[in-house]
Amino acid sequence: MNNDICMFGLTKSGKTSMIRVIFQKLEIFRTFQLDPTNRMESVAVNLGSHIHFKIYEFSGHYDLNDPQPPEIAAMETCSLMIYVIDSQAEPFNEAVQYLRQAIQTVKQRSPHCECHCFIHKVDPDIEDNKKNELLQQIQKDISDELSKNGMNQIKVDFHVTSIFDHSYLEHFSKVIQRILPYSQSIQTLLDSFNLACRIEKSFLFEIYSKLYLASDSQHFHSTNFQLCSEMIDVFIDVTCIYGKLDDAGQSQIKLSDGSILIYQTVNEGISLISILKSENLERPFLLEYNINQFRQGLAQIFKIK
Repeated sequence: MNNDICMFGLTKSGKTSMIRVIFQKLEIFRTFQLDPTNRMESVAVNLGSHIHFKIYEFSGHYDLNDPQPPEIAAMETCSLMIYVIDSQAEPFNEAVQYLRQAIQTVKQRSPHCECHCFIHKVDPDIEDNKKNELLQQIQKDISDELSKNGMNQIKVDFHVTSIFDHSYLEHFSKVIQRILPYSQSIQTLLDSFNLACRIEKSFLFEIYSKLYLASDSQHFHSTNFQLCSEMIDVFIDVTCIYGKLDDAGQSQIKLSDGSILIYQTVNEGISLISILKSENLERPFLLEYNINQFRQGLAQIFKIK
């Protein structure tokens, strides 16, 4: 199964910044110093020891009318296309037309490729209604462009993102999950774990990238994701100071509202982070037992897939 990703977007739209920050741990303030991408570049991604794929980033001025053999070969392996639009670079005419061309070119080589559009560089502090207006405007522009070119059947999923909050991690995670063959199986496993331990919410994270590979089926709140993502930084900081906390790689933090964040290593590079109410932690041995059950179930899923 092909599970690589192609990334397109005009120059300075933010493609390289996202890739470097997520997968190469570039500090965000250094993204302003990045040079434009002048040719197709590939990044090999390894999430834990079981998830491997490549991201092909295309130059912002890449000629989609004349793809060369290396670029064609890359498109043929892709099951996802991410197109990045700079939300601050109005008008969007050129970006929208280039998106349509990118979809046409990729779909010719990989007909079942999913299309995702990141509306990027959105100010995290602007009001939600302003974000919605921006989203609706770009959605309409893209819909009109596809319609007038006979591409009404093409489905594009939209994501509003910024590297100055957790939205880029949240939405990149959701896109990555589309190429994982076992996300649904892990979600079922998380649901069973939550039920057994009276957990409010659980995420399965790859700790280096801070992408979450799955979550339970309970309603998703961005605030919960942010809390759990920041827990990774706390765990890493404490580990750097005091060394490995214990053989199981576990840590707990009590929040101001009385909830408890639990961090637990469950596979190489993979951690389970859960939120539960303090009164539900009365029997820690039960939690330990179910974490071990979850760890065994996860190992079995990875082995089968």
